[in-house]
Amino acid sequence: TSDLALYRLLDENGLSPDMVAGHSLGEYAALMVSGILQFHDALRAAAARGTEMGSVDVPDKGIMASVTAPFDVIEKVLDETDGYVIAANKNSPKMTVIAGETAPMRVVMSTFESRGISCMQLATSHAFHSRIVAPANEPLRRFLEGLEINLPRIPITSNYDGEWYPQQAPSGGDGKSAVLEKLAPQMSSTVEW
Repeated sequence: TSDLALYRLLDENGLSPDMVAGHSLGEYAALMVSGILQFHDALRAAAARGTEMGSVDVPDKGIMASVTAPFDVIEKVLDETDGYVIAANKNSPKMTVIAGETAPMRVVMSTFESRGISCMQLATSHAFHSRIVAPANEPLRRFLEGLEINLPRIPITSNYDGEWYPQQAPSGGDGKSAVLEKLAPQMSSTVEW
């Protein structure tokens, strides 16, 4: 909601974006500003996303942690570790959020700490932006299919692949399906920008 308040303040002062982007949950604000979702549907979609992710019932809900180091250092530790641990949010060149199964995450976190690299566990119910919450993708997609979804009026980037959402329907397809291809898997995929 703070993203939308900022957008409205700028808009009231005659400032309009040439493109929009939103990180993780913030992508829903960008979807609204771009014209893909109407305000009321963006709120409903964000609530459904949270409900579906939080209700994933798996034996290991995983862990997320913020690591402060260059990405190549983080990637090397992840590659050296057995088990499922990924870079879930590549937030900046020197800060990445990692996510994965509990046991290998604890090993990775211990490795970072032993090397003097700041690694802080995040207070999350699940390891978001990982395959652990993938069971929520299909129920969320079904919910989103019931909303009015338009092609964007201004360019918007996707968290799913870091590319632009389509601005026109693909040949032989429709705009709603093209948008859903990028939006539905967002919560269980690495944020790529």
